Amino acid sequence: MTFLRTQSWTCRFKDMKELCILLLAVFSLCLTSCNSQEKRDEISKSESQGKSIMLSFYPTGGVEDLRYSISVVGDSLKVKNHRPTSTNDQREYVALLSDSQIDEIDSLASAIKVKYRNTDVLNDTWGVTLEIDNQVVYETSDFSFGLPPNEAMNLINYLVGLSAIKIDLYGFS
Repeated sequence: MTFLRTQSWTCRFKDMKELCILLLAVFSLCLTSCNSQEKRDEISKSESQGKSIMLSFYPTGGVEDLRYSISVVGDSLKVKNHRPTSTNDQREYVALLSDSQIDEIDSLASAIKVKYRNTDVLNDTWGVTLEIDNQVVYETSDFSFGLPPNEAMNLINYLVGLSAIKIDLYGFS
């Protein structure tokens, strides 16, 4: 009987030891998982710290008829020619922005204090919409590069200058 009792305690002790090892393994796995999630959250937070900017060019009367778009998200610049007039025209340009370019974009975007919207529909003109952090800060249906208020014009001209795709706002007949 004593032998059985000793063997029973030995088995229980052995089972407890294995259970503790298993619990420690699960606990350390949870800690590792939480730590990697924190790192992912920090990375996504640092990427989202920069402004997101969307600049769209389209013939008036047709916002859906997007011709050119320039977007800045984090440290990426993406320019698209949605309807190239020639087969030789470049359709898309993607670039990583330098820290100084990101700083300049942030500075120019922060300088825009007043929202400007003129959505009177005019025929045969170019419309432009400038969004910063999903908020429309400049929109007009009669755009030319010399027309916008200086705050918006500085940012628009800077973004267009970064593009390898020529933004050609050709005349209408």
